[in-house]
Amino acid sequence: EQNSRSSEEIFDLHAQIVAVEAEATYKCEQNELSMQHQLKRLVSHTTFLQEEKKSAERARQVLETQLKQLQTTAQLEHKRLEAGKRLLETSKRKLEAEKVHMSQQLFSQATPPPSSSSKPIE
Repeated sequence: EQNSRSSEEIFDLHAQIVAVEAEATYKCEQNELSMQHQLKRLVSHTTFLQEEKKSAERARQVLETQLKQLQTTAQLEHKRLEAGKRLLETSKRKLEAEKVHMSQQLFSQATPPPSSSSKPIE
């Protein structure tokens, strides 16, 4: 009877060990599946972020190119305006000089030079 009780205890212990092992194996498999799904999500998200980064870098390059073009255009426009300003100032000085010269000519034509043989007015 004691031998049969020991056999039953051994059988029960063996059954408990098998049950614990099966539960541990199941939990490990579930954990592994969960980790695989999480890894897939992370890989997918990483790929998405990498594409977003590439897209942002391309957009940045386009904007930098546009900015350089606008800066170049602004510099050229500034130089053109400065040249126009200098040209206007030169023209203004030239016109002022011509005005002074013409005023002097008109003044010299309007007043005859004094002559020594002029008669007194009666």
